Amino acid sequence: MTFDQVETYILSDGLDDWVMLGAVAEAAVAFGYGASTLAVRPQVLRAIDALLSKRLIYLGEVRKDGKFHQWEGSSEDLLQRLEQLLAVDDENTWYASAWVDLTELGTSVASALDSSYQELDRPMRSCAALMSPVTVS
Repeated sequence: MTFDQVETYILSDGLDDWVMLGAVAEAAVAFGYGASTLAVRPQVLRAIDALLSKRLIYLGEVRKDGKFHQWEGSSEDLLQRLEQLLAVDDENTWYASAWVDLTELGTSVASALDSSYQELDRPMRSCAALMSPVTVS
């Protein structure tokens, strides 16, 4: 499997905790996909779609109980829900409204990606993993 920078970011950060939608957008901006989190919404959707289709992630929300609650529905339903959230031009409305959690397969794949960077400390591994597309066999 080959992953672009944003997909790799989601997988790498997902090893530590759930990944906030806004953080994915910030990563896409940092990688030069656009000048603002609003400008990179198509890239965010594409990356999440790619990982969903490979069954590497769950989409959901973190509620007041502090727990991740997975959204129900098909991948198409989930992407449509995400598109509706991102359609709002006020990032404060959607920034923390959706979260990503890794599936068991996603954790295995992310661990394989992460093992390539074991010689670096954790923050540097995340950054190093993001520099170019990564392939896991």
